[in-house]
Amino acid sequence: MKSGVIFNVERFAIHDGPGIRTVVFLKGCPLTCLWCANPEGQLVRPQLSFEPNDCLGCKECVRACPHEGFQFRNGEPLVLWDRCLKCKTLDCVDACPTGARKRVGQLTTPQEVLQQVLRDRPFFERSGGGLTLSGGEPLMQGAFTAELLRMAKAADINTCLETSGISDHPKAMEALELADFVFLDIKHMDSAAHCELVGRGNEQTLAVARHLSEMGKPVVVRIPLVPGRNDSQENVLATAQFARSIRSLVRLEILPYHRLGVQKYARIGRVYQLQQLEPPSSELVESRRKLVEGLDIVCKIV
Repeated sequence: MKSGVIFNVERFAIHDGPGIRTVVFLKGCPLTCLWCANPEGQLVRPQLSFEPNDCLGCKECVRACPHEGFQFRNGEPLVLWDRCLKCKTLDCVDACPTGARKRVGQLTTPQEVLQQVLRDRPFFERSGGGLTLSGGEPLMQGAFTAELLRMAKAADINTCLETSGISDHPKAMEALELADFVFLDIKHMDSAAHCELVGRGNEQTLAVARHLSEMGKPVVVRIPLVPGRNDSQENVLATAQFARSIRSLVRLEILPYHRLGVQKYARIGRVYQLQQLEPPSSELVESRRKLVEGLDIVCKIV
């Protein structure tokens, strides 16, 4: 059976589809969004996360690491991230007695994931909820995602995908077609600006939106509202106008930029690039909501 890599399972979620959801986060993403709240989900494979405040300085990691990826200078732990990112075994995680070092990413099968999800069936049945696949970008692991959606469907579990629609995996479209409901992120309507923001243009995202419309697949378009990047009236209006062309559109959601994932970056050896950026004002967010609703589109702020 096809295996995949997940990095989190969130139970009792209420903003990721109808009813109460169990959200499974898959690793791997083709985009490099500067504001990403789950940077640990960008690499497909498992990786190290290190919290120095939990380190006792026992140096068990130094003894366990075959790559000499850890040092102590003046009694303080130092991670040589260029070496750690090449490591496939992460022996230091098993050697660490305090859990300061954690393995982010678990190799698993669709059957194993479904067994976890089925524990929440009573909540699904009472609320009209189900399984949501998020990430990362779940379409990056297209075969795993498609198989898990197929198995969930056979078990009569409602399914949602949270996606940008961008993936080169040959099974990506199959996975989209298997989902009952799709949340589609549109980062920017101008492809050049989209590429500058996240590393790829938006052509595939818009093509997926049109395909979902043709299928009649329920779609929620999401705009991650990032100050100074994509929050202009022109871009929000252009996104809303495009969303209105999707015949199966349920609503448009505005996701205001937040800083909840900032501390994750240092733990995986990265520097957060938007340190000085503040979340948008409530007045700006409200003005963008009214702009969308002016086109007779249901708009929700999440």
